[in-house]
Amino acid sequence: MAKNNLQKEQLTSLLRQLPDRSPPAGLARQIVETVGESKKQYCRPEKSNWFSFSLGGMPWPRQLAGALCSFVLVFSIGFTLGENKKEHIAEAPTAQFPEYIYQNAQAGFLVGRGLLAAGKEAEALAILQHASQLAPDNPEYLFWLGTTHWRMGDTEMEQLSYRRAVQANPEYLPALVNLGHNLLENNDSEEALQTYKRVLAIVPDHKVALYNSALATHITGNSDQAISAWKRYLSVYRSGKWAQRAVKHLNGLGDFSYRAYQIGVRQIILNQDVLLRSQAAEQKQEIKYLAEIFNQAPVSELHLTLFYAGSEEKAKKQAIILKSLLKNSAQKHNKRIQISWFAEPEAVQTASGTKSLSNGLLIFGQLQLSLVQGASI
Repeated sequence: MAKNNLQKEQLTSLLRQLPDRSPPAGLARQIVETVGESKKQYCRPEKSNWFSFSLGGMPWPRQLAGALCSFVLVFSIGFTLGENKKEHIAEAPTAQFPEYIYQNAQAGFLVGRGLLAAGKEAEALAILQHASQLAPDNPEYLFWLGTTHWRMGDTEMEQLSYRRAVQANPEYLPALVNLGHNLLENNDSEEALQTYKRVLAIVPDHKVALYNSALATHITGNSDQAISAWKRYLSVYRSGKWAQRAVKHLNGLGDFSYRAYQIGVRQIILNQDVLLRSQAAEQKQEIKYLAEIFNQAPVSELHLTLFYAGSEEKAKKQAIILKSLLKNSAQKHNKRIQISWFAEPEAVQTASGTKSLSNGLLIFGQLQLSLVQGASI
């Protein structure tokens, strides 16, 4: 029971950390209760600007200009919202808008989106529903209708709106991506994975889809495919909190091809396999990346420690080669590179315990003495 409660707390915490789509009240609890004993974890994509939109280059017919003027007027007067949002959907404040707002799909869309940005979800929903009825094949209108449903905590209608948008345009990325989020949050990792794959077929390096497809694969329990998916993400994205989390997921599966290292005050991600065992061209590129970080970081020394179980000679050889390559790439002469080696496996601490690597590389940087003294004053 205690283990189950811990898993629920971890899942709830992850849901709250996701930047783009903060769960409506009660959503995290509902998902946790649905998951029960499972070990599924969810993450959100990088934050995007949900409510920014440009009016530049758009047609400005007289009625549309009047609609926006009316929109500003309504905000100056203000709306009075009740406690039950569903009742307000049925009792939409239609009298507060000129009739042409409901005759022009674009006018209704812009007003509805503005209302959503102002936190007037019930009013936005009524107008966006009407706009999508006037233009049923416009995926953008359906996407924002789905976003409004999400803001109101109605994930079922949110999903339906995204599906309609994708049906109208199978390559409309915003709806595809958000449909994936909705499915992932509602415990349908298999379909979420297929949805993210559709995104990646259109944009192969789509950051959110790469990360969440790896997460969905991880959730399905296929460790080998999850490892490949996490490595695919890290082969494209090495920085930021999502990359750090990807490394933790990868290492948690027992794969240490990518590892996080502390260089001064900065944590970087390196491909350990490439540094230790790859072809010369790939190794040179990885060394170049490490050298750039070393040159920029406020560290006076970089320490490289090699581990090779049962062979001190091989550990020493790897250390000397890495130092030579890094020294050739380093630009500042006042920085030193120290090496050491051990004929034993490296013990790595992970969330699931200590792992032993027969061939490992430990890297850390020592802060410059002037910075350390300055920080202590």
